[in-house]
Amino acid sequence: MDSDGRPQFNDLLLGRGDPVYVVFDLLFYEREDIRSLLLKERRAILDQVAKRYGLQKSELFIGCGKSLYQTVCAMDLEGVVCKRLEDHYGPNVRWWKVPNPDYSQKEGRAELFERRYG
Repeated sequence: MDSDGRPQFNDLLLGRGDPVYVVFDLLFYEREDIRSLLLKERRAILDQVAKRYGLQKSELFIGCGKSLYQTVCAMDLEGVVCKRLEDHYGPNVRWWKVPNPDYSQKEGRAELFERRYG
């Protein structure tokens, strides 16, 4: 993350700085598969786990998609992921990634992957 708390993708790929793990969903809990639970139920469990272990988690934004997307773009973040709270986790469950078309860190990613892993 930079000094403003924004992700720095290239620094992560190049091993500069300390990585930050941000949890956004929980699929297994105490060795139990909880993918059949609704997202809102999985997030309630995630809240408890994050608090217990001091994990950083993403926040939920409900009912403000347009303003959230505008803010994400203005802050030069990658985009947003939209899911329904009433959905379980599975291969046929729809969710949407809405990318920021002007995101500055998307340029040159392929080259970075090739140099690092190729």
